[in-house]
Amino acid sequence: MTLLVQIGPGLSLPRDELVRLITDAVRHTPSMFNMQSTRVVILFGDSHRDFWELCTASLPVETLHMRPNVAFEHFDVVRDKLDTLRNGHGTLLFFEDTEVVEECARRYPAYAAHFETWSDQSSAIGQYATWLAFTSLSPAIGATLQHYHPSMDDVRNRLDIPRTWRMTGQMPFGSVEGPELPKSFRDDGELVQVRE
Repeated sequence: MTLLVQIGPGLSLPRDELVRLITDAVRHTPSMFNMQSTRVVILFGDSHRDFWELCTASLPVETLHMRPNVAFEHFDVVRDKLDTLRNGHGTLLFFEDTEVVEECARRYPAYAAHFETWSDQSSAIGQYATWLAFTSLSPAIGATLQHYHPSMDDVRNRLDIPRTWRMTGQMPFGSVEGPELPKSFRDDGELVQVRE
């Protein structure tokens, strides 16, 4: 698998087929106790572009001086990257419905401390299932998984997102426009070990 470095606005797949593809990927995502807490919002058009504007607005120069995780000298690079994401066809916003997770924790109190972790695992599986669905098409849909943190109040207000939904990632998608960079890998023995 490779990391797609640039996505574009073109897609030949009709919107209703795209929505069905995403829905099927999320529907069949396994979850502990079948809690089905993963939620996806598909953004097209102005909603897609507005979301990336919110992400850009969340990175003002003054804030970057205070954030150790985004070095000030990289601001232009981050802003340029956000511009390329905005140029895609759309964006999937992944959420976990905390109300569902909390309800499962109440029903199964012996496992209550684990449900948030299990919820995150289901979200990751849903993201990967969607990624695989995109790459299985011909032509493939380009995608990139991101973890920006725009103001959730702004996101909820603009997109009518319930307060009980916690964002776990964003997946901008579109046509494959740029070259793919090979992914570097750690040693296989470090990643997978066999025991008898």
